[in-house]
Parts: sequence; structure tokens; C-alpha cells
Amino acid sequence: MVLEEVVSESGYLGRLNGEQQDALDAFKVKLEEFLKENPECVPVEEINRKSAELNGYQMELIYLKFLRARTFKLKDSFNLYSEYLLWKAHFQDDLGVDNISTAYIEKEMRLKKGFMFGSDRDGRPICYIKLANHKKSESPFNEAEAFVAWFFEMLKRSPKPPNIETVMTIADLKGIGMENLDMALSKVWSDLLASKYPEGLGICLLVDAPWIFSAFWKVLRGFLDVKTREKFVFISREQLKDYVDLDQLPTEYGGTGGDYVMENDPVWVLGKKLDKEIEERLAKKKEEKEKKL
Repeated sequence: MVLEEVVSESGYLGRLNGEQQDALDAFKVKLEEFLKENPECVPVEEINRKSAELNGYQMELIYLKFLRARTFKLKDSFNLYSEYLLWKAHFQDDLGVDNISTAYIEKEMRLKKGFMFGSDRDGRPICYIKLANHKKSESPFNEAEAFVAWFFEMLKRSPKPPNIETVMTIADLKGIGMENLDMALSKVWSDLLASKYPEGLGICLLVDAPWIFSAFWKVLRGFLDVKTREKFVFISREQLKDYVDLDQLPTEYGGTGGDYVMENDPVWVLGKKLDKEIEERLAKKKEEKEKKL
């Protein structure tokens, strides 16, 4: 498969035409003005862009995702990004996405609702979603929502190979029933995919979908734009080897890559590294709040 982020002659960092460069420059000017008016929205990764945890993270890669998502229309692109920053800062009563610690989402993580393992044949990291491991009656919405938001943010910030800006998602639908089909959470997921973390999905393989998923998918696909919907492909478990080499697949999916270990998961490793920053940031926030009393 030929990846757009690898072969495209324009629209990507280092491959911008004149109009695109002008749009990026104007985007950064508008952002500076926006952050002066909304200081609580300054991205943590911007503040700490030189820290080791971010591994050379480049903010312009993110700006360009929002610009591409709206075909470099400055107003539309910046509105999308500013809405993302406001959502991120005020998530769950001002907890903020950047302040979600691994302790807060550990229960969801250990249930293996979402995890990372291996790379596809194009070098994209692979994100797994095991829908059967999510049960609405056993998972409070705020905890599940926080996990999804944290997971998307860690995916965004996790190191990727040069020129790779997207991930492959393998959605394992084997064994699902009505208890696993959570429309409220799926709406959150589709909104993050389309509006908060655009241009991050390369392809999503829907594996072993049972008949019960059909009606659910008809509703869910309505929340996705046409370009995103085209990235979803229904396949069987046996067809995974057509997309991923066996040594990159975990044992449970018929691969030779070994067993999944949460402590080695790239998103978990990154999250643990950021926990200390979160602790310090929340302590400072609490101190400032107490001074105002």
C-alpha cells in the first residue's frame, strides 16, 4: 500500500506549496492570538516540546493535520483546532485531557479495550480495539470516556517512524453482543477521530463482524465524513496476514510476535513517563486555587 503521507507532493511538513505555507504561517499567528486570550488552552506538548518524553515532537505536524482536514481553508481549519484546544482544556469539569493519569484509566487499560502492538507492512503502528471487552453496565461512562480521550492523545504523541503520521486500527468484533455496543461512547470515539484528532487514521480493519453489528454500523458511519468512512474495511481474522506480517501480530491473532504485555505498550510507557508532570501540574493548580480563596 502506498501511504499518502509518504508519497504526497504537497500538504505535509517539508512539502508545502506557497499557498499552503502561507496558510500555516497565518494559522500560527491566529494561534498566538487565541492562546493570549485563552492561556488555559496552551498545549502541554508546546510548553514541554524540548522534553525527552516527546521525542522531538513537532507541533507543525499537528497544525498541518487540521489544515489538511479542511483543505487548507484557514478559518475552518483554525476553528477546528481551537475547538479541540478548548475541549482538551475543559474536559470533564476542567480536569483536562493532559491531566488524565495512568492511575485514572488503568482499569480500562487492563481490560485490553484498546492497546498497541507491532506495525503494519507500511510501518504504521497498530492500535487494537477489543469491543467485546467493553461492557456498558460495568464501565461508568466518565471512566470509559477518559480512557478513549487519553488513548487518542497518547497515540498522537507516541513516536512514529519518519514520515509516518497515521496508524492502522484493528477493531476486533468477535463475540460482541448488545452489552458491548455503546452508542454514546462510539459517538465520542467518532468525534475524536473526525474532529479532535483528524488525519490520524490510516486504515481501520473491522475483524469478524457478526450480524448484530450491521445496524449499529449503519448509525455509526453516519457520524463519519466520507473520507474517513472509506478507511474502514471489513475482513475476517484469517485476512489479517494480508495486511500485517506474522511477526508483528500477537499470538492471540495467530501471529508469532508473542503475547501482549501492557507494561511494554508504547502508549502505557509514554503515559507513565508523563505521570510525574501531571502530578506536579495538578499540585500547582490546587495551590493557585487555594490562594484565590
